[in-house]
Amino acid sequence: MKKYILATLILFIPCVTYALTMCARDDSLVISLVGGINGISGTNTHNAAEFVWRVDYNYGTILGEATCLSNAEGGQPSGGAGVMTNVDGEMLSHDIPKGYKGTSPANADNPELSTERGHCWCRMTHPASSRWVFRHSYYATDCSNICANNCAASAFSNVGWRSALFSSIGQ
Repeated sequence: MKKYILATLILFIPCVTYALTMCARDDSLVISLVGGINGISGTNTHNAAEFVWRVDYNYGTILGEATCLSNAEGGQPSGGAGVMTNVDGEMLSHDIPKGYKGTSPANADNPELSTERGHCWCRMTHPASSRWVFRHSYYATDCSNICANNCAASAFSNVGWRSALFSSIGQ
């Protein structure tokens, strides 16, 4: 009887150990996405030409992208920094690509809307994908130069805006 118990333990313990090791090594990333954390140390960088940004916190890295939209594209925000909806009360589509700049085609339904892409929108792409969150409105020529920079700076140091970005995950 002792041989059967010993044989069972010898077979069972390595299986459990392997399962725990396998789950822990599956490219897991666990961080707390609480925007209101104070005392964060780290750095932020951006690439204005590629409309991408990066924030390295002491607890992990967040990557994101930026785009500039016009009123004709539905990019006019419903409020100030941190809102996720445009003036029509709708969230921007996940399909909007990063890096829009300059002017957009006129809106066929409402041709008098501005086509100047001056509304800066940001989203997080890693470790989770967020919705587009409004950052600031600029002149169209300025938006393409400073949008990604302001996304990175806000994700790093603006607690309210960072909370809006993190809370938009899964919406």
